[in-house]
Amino acid sequence: MGVAVTCILVGVSVAGTASSILGAGLKLQMAAALLHLFGGIIGYTITKPFYGEDVCRTFAIEFSMKSSAFGYLLATLHFSDFAVRVPSAVSIVWMTLIGSSMAVASRFFPPEECSVVEEE
Repeated sequence: MGVAVTCILVGVSVAGTASSILGAGLKLQMAAALLHLFGGIIGYTITKPFYGEDVCRTFAIEFSMKSSAFGYLLATLHFSDFAVRVPSAVSIVWMTLIGSSMAVASRFFPPEECSVVEEE
């Protein structure tokens, strides 16, 4: 259910601003991607001295999953200029890609402290 709703949200926001996204170019793409990538890295790094690996990974995922959809909604509700929605629409795509990738990577590479240790 969550994946389906996320796909619909991403699809609607991108479809409505597709030509503006293409016109914005690589600078906007890189800014949005780096926002979410660095958010994850910072979330992991600042929690590492205080928590175990599993908690640090959770913080990294949460920090990388900024509220881009909320930004898109606010831009839609409060600004008449259609171009205001474009950065949030791009950010929704990168948020989904980076946050989901971190979650999948964490699943395939579980922290050692969380792994089940078989006794001989």
